[in-house]
Amino acid sequence: MYGSGLRIMEAVRLRVKDLDFANEGLWIQEAKGGKSRRTLLPTRLIPILQEQVEFVASLH
Repeated sequence: MYGSGLRIMEAVRLRVKDLDFANEGLWIQEAKGGKSRRTLLPTRLIPILQEQVEFVASLH
């Protein structure tokens, strides 16, 4: 998630509900200082993440 500017723990805490494919962004909950923020989701990652989300959904 290099291109999104995430800190390590922010990336670890990401959930599917935090992804906003339509607006090419993601929500970071309780970022540094306990505040939530929105950041950009690199366009190159969108199809990869969508494929992963669909794959995991098919397992459940």
